[in-house]
Amino acid sequence: MQEDLNGQVYIDEGACSISDTAGNLLFYAGPNGGTLPGENNMTVYNANHEVMQNGTDIDCGWSGRQNSIIVPLPGNDKIYYLFTIGDVAVVGYNMNQPGFKYNIIDMSLDGGLGAVTEKNIEIYSNQANDTLSEILTAVHHANCEDVWIVIHNYMTDVFMVYKLTADGLDSNVVINQIGNSTWGNYHTWGWGMKFSPNGKYAAVNKNFMCPSNCQIKDTLELYRFDNETGILSDRIAIPMDSAVAGKEFSFTNDLLYTFEAHIYELEIPPSIYQYDISKWNKSYIMDSKTLIGNYFFPIPDLHLTPLNTIIISGEHAFDPPEGYIGVIENPNVRGIGCSVNENAFYISRNPGWNFPNFVRSYFNTDSSVYNCNTVTVEDVIKNQAFEIYPNPFSKQAEIKTYDKEIIYYDLFDLKGNKLLKDKDYKLRQIDNAYIFVNETLKEGIYILTCRFSDNKFFNLKLSVIN
Repeated sequence: MQEDLNGQVYIDEGACSISDTAGNLLFYAGPNGGTLPGENNMTVYNANHEVMQNGTDIDCGWSGRQNSIIVPLPGNDKIYYLFTIGDVAVVGYNMNQPGFKYNIIDMSLDGGLGAVTEKNIEIYSNQANDTLSEILTAVHHANCEDVWIVIHNYMTDVFMVYKLTADGLDSNVVINQIGNSTWGNYHTWGWGMKFSPNGKYAAVNKNFMCPSNCQIKDTLELYRFDNETGILSDRIAIPMDSAVAGKEFSFTNDLLYTFEAHIYELEIPPSIYQYDISKWNKSYIMDSKTLIGNYFFPIPDLHLTPLNTIIISGEHAFDPPEGYIGVIENPNVRGIGCSVNENAFYISRNPGWNFPNFVRSYFNTDSSVYNCNTVTVEDVIKNQAFEIYPNPFSKQAEIKTYDKEIIYYDLFDLKGNKLLKDKDYKLRQIDNAYIFVNETLKEGIYILTCRFSDNKFFNLKLSVIN
């Protein structure tokens, strides 16, 4: 892994970033708080690590695991929404928190480096101090175009689910009144929410893990999610003897990993556990809990990667701070065979507590059903009866299907956006093959989803170069 030490965000937690379909950085953002309480705003930086035009003074909590997220406007490869929330106040500071807001970034401006065109547009106001938990996440709608954005009210049982469409943010909010509302003290402000990659499940814990004594016992809450309606249901509450920090699903969506810090008096080190959620049964899930590794750092984050692994954040108290990124090598494997490597990558700058926040369905590799993102698994096209040449290509490529007729097809980019036939690309039949013609596609990776006349589907990964 090659380091890029030019990044301008230097914080313990709370950041977001976005890349294009070829994996090239577009822009990123982080609060101006450093590792100590700071101002409740953030700065947006472009791909050159420079402050983006109009990219300062973005209202945002200085801390918080999920204080921001970037969501592309559906059907538009130039416009991006940067959503932000505040963080929960701790006695003595942070008492005037912003609510839920959005900012719009137009990447067609400043020579393709982008500019903030609308700033700090309020969606949900902070009517009193600490009305929002530190929960902000997103996942694609069942139509694979719109995106659900989820926040949570502080000290209540209310999840608020918003929908971003091609027309902008829908004013109709889906209110989910479900879960634990009696949390008890100011530490219970929530440390993030994760959707499974396929968008069918969600995991959340609402206690803040206090690393100085870890005296708080958490509750891990699991939900089913209907990505057609935005409704959470079938809650399972798992009592803990610890406080939960990071959490992450497997790519197969049936395993859940948690990082748990126990009460120090128990002399149990911070530990990573695996739960089997393939059966939606509380006793089954609790009985499946498996210790897969102990860790030196008490409050890391867990996050899926395009390499089919889960990375583990970490931090050493060196000056300057440095440390290692850990890896769960085989997250789809039950038990210790998932293989935890605590010291997979060395980072010579502060690796921080957590990773940037992303739309969760970007990591969906479930090819058993139609999904919004089928591009991160290299073997998605194994054993399919077709060939494509050349690939990568620039203007056109030939697809041989060996006399199988394609009766339906669509093309998607890595963000799950559906491209337009005859405008972005064309698929023409010639003899016993098809010609894919690039009309206006940029360099990057795309997935062509086709259905044969026998109703069988295949997914073809196309690599476009300029």
